[in-house]
Amino acid sequence: MSFVKSLIDSYQRTGRQLNLPFASDAEIIKTQSGYACVTIDTVSEEIEMGLIQSLEALGWLTVTASVSDLAAIGVETQNVHVAIGWADDKSELEKLKIVSGIKASLQKYLIPFFDISFFESKKLITSCTAFAETAQSPKVQRIGMQPGDLVFITGPIGWGNAVAFANLTLGEKAKNFDLNYRPLARIEDAEFIAKWATSAIDTSDGLLFSLDLLQQLNGNGFQVSYSEHLYHPVAIEVARLTQVNPFLFMAAQNGEFEILFTVASKNERLFTQAAKESGKNFIKIGKVTENNTLCFEVSEKLQTLDLTSIRNLLQEGVDPKNYVLAMLKFASNNRIH
Repeated sequence: MSFVKSLIDSYQRTGRQLNLPFASDAEIIKTQSGYACVTIDTVSEEIEMGLIQSLEALGWLTVTASVSDLAAIGVETQNVHVAIGWADDKSELEKLKIVSGIKASLQKYLIPFFDISFFESKKLITSCTAFAETAQSPKVQRIGMQPGDLVFITGPIGWGNAVAFANLTLGEKAKNFDLNYRPLARIEDAEFIAKWATSAIDTSDGLLFSLDLLQQLNGNGFQVSYSEHLYHPVAIEVARLTQVNPFLFMAAQNGEFEILFTVASKNERLFTQAAKESGKNFIKIGKVTENNTLCFEVSEKLQTLDLTSIRNLLQEGVDPKNYVLAMLKFASNNRIH
């Protein structure tokens, strides 16, 4: 965060921008006719490290990452631009595969306007800008949760990290996981969540990072009920095949696109009833606490987690193997199993 702040200190901010730095999954600008919401996301390291290998999946993820950011502020994407850095060693068939994945996601999300462009690059890199214009200001950002608020996610976590880990460790056995990896941006849930949420963030960088960021931004903490029921079936299967602690798939940063959000405790009954009537099945994972700490409730015991070592690890930069080993050691030291 300090590094990004140093980059943007010299940029003049418009007085029409509603969100502060880091406070929202997307930028929100007041216009003459309403509000412009825009976000951009790039897929690069995931390709270099081999975390994503299917080009169709890469195309899908490129769009989904940005669409998910708009969903996290309760907005439905209206327009996307995908820019692809294309290396000389890539074939025309590979280009068709990635475009196929992009178009499949556009069709799934019913995005009416889009543009795809290519530019020369030494390595494959993809980027997507998602845009929407609304008459009303988005109601939810990352800041706003209060002690006592309840914490929910829209669905099980760990799918993205599990697929990445499978690609790194399982060789040919990982192919089916990779080819079938099509996580969804939670567009259908976004409008409903915006009516109730006091804060929200998508889990594209992993659930642990999302909890940590909300904690830093709001100055509050979390008490999370930790168990295997939080995990996507693929995460459980990969953990079994590779014999690793599934905590790894919460802690690493190649996440899925669920929405992590908080709801005022006084609204729990009405929220739960409205969700049931709407056919939505959110997962309650804990509550917001006054102390600026992250606690896991594991086997009915509270464990306070000090994430300093993980933050430092990311700042220093690390290869996937050492990152995985550090995360597994962290889980062991904190008796997370």
